Amino acid sequence: MNAPITKFGRFLVAGGLNSALTYGLYLLLLPVAHYEMSYATAYVVGIGVSYLLNSRYVFNVVPTKRTMISFPLVYLLQYAYGAVALMAFIGGFGLDKKVALLIVMATSMGLTFLLLRLIFERRSATP
Repeated sequence: MNAPITKFGRFLVAGGLNSALTYGLYLLLLPVAHYEMSYATAYVVGIGVSYLLNSRYVFNVVPTKRTMISFPLVYLLQYAYGAVALMAFIGGFGLDKKVALLIVMATSMGLTFLLLRLIFERRSATP
């Protein structure tokens, strides 16, 4: 008997797919762009993919104007954390650019899930 996958489980699957896409794009851009520009570009693409995956697959809601506007705010906060952490890991600690982004992505997952849950589940609680 298979147990149904939880929202957090779906979030991890969707996040894994999106992270793989984002990381792959980041690696493709590194040879032709500075790591900060590579990160920013990959991040923006990832936000669009993430919105679609989270609204439809994770939280099973129809995208609305409110969620479409609120969603990027979560990722703006996550981006700020990621940019600062990336600079600290690479510039401060001397970590490899490829490894540093993996650490940034892993350390931001829990907070991102909680913030997204507030956005998508608040909709179902209002008439």
